[in-house]
Amino acid sequence: MNTLRIGSRGEDVKTLQKYLGLNPDGIYGLNTYKKVVIWQKSKGLVPDGIIGTKSWEIILSKQSTTPTTTTTVQTKISSENIGISDGMINFICKYETGKSFGYRMSSRDKTGYDLHDAKGHKTYGYGLLCHPNGGYMDDIKSVWTQKELEDLYILYAKKVSAKIDAWASKNKVKLNQNQKDAIASACYNFGNGFLNKNICKMIIKNPNDPAIRTTWEHLSDAQGKKYPGLIIRRKAEAKWYFEGK
Repeated sequence: MNTLRIGSRGEDVKTLQKYLGLNPDGIYGLNTYKKVVIWQKSKGLVPDGIIGTKSWEIILSKQSTTPTTTTTVQTKISSENIGISDGMINFICKYETGKSFGYRMSSRDKTGYDLHDAKGHKTYGYGLLCHPNGGYMDDIKSVWTQKELEDLYILYAKKVSAKIDAWASKNKVKLNQNQKDAIASACYNFGNGFLNKNICKMIIKNPNDPAIRTTWEHLSDAQGKKYPGLIIRRKAEAKWYFEGK
């Protein structure tokens, strides 16, 4: 495959554009360049807009079609230094998808669900609206594979874990695993802005304060009539915070 940059034309450009979910007109213009830069950042590549050997290796790599088994899923989770327990990884999946980590994804999981929020941006498997490295998922590309979505979910969990560790260190708070897990679930749902909420000020003051449970359970009251599932999730998180699985 040829090295591509702004101004390139031809079939290789079409291959790139199809991969990125763009109209394959075979012309590497500004729109293609912007998508390439976002994609390169998501893959840890130099975001220079140039498609060279490393980029082509990723683009052309074949994804395995072998169904994911429970054993390989557990190995995948346990082998990663995530900082969040395996149980909480599955807890978040349950409330985002109704299924456990490694479930067989539908085409809608891979092409995205339009939930009529976030300015019309689509949500993908595991409730992924934003890419863990920044930007909306559908701004990077329109179709994802199951493996990509699994890897992104794990990456997201790692980043949430690191963010909580930094917050706890800054505020001199000692959290046990149950407490950190519950905060991770809330961060995944609310965003990292959860760490600025009053509930977290209570945790800073005394992470074992019994009043935290009641306050946590009512975090979504304002949205409860519209999203009753959030009330259930908040109560489950509060229980996990104090009791674990």
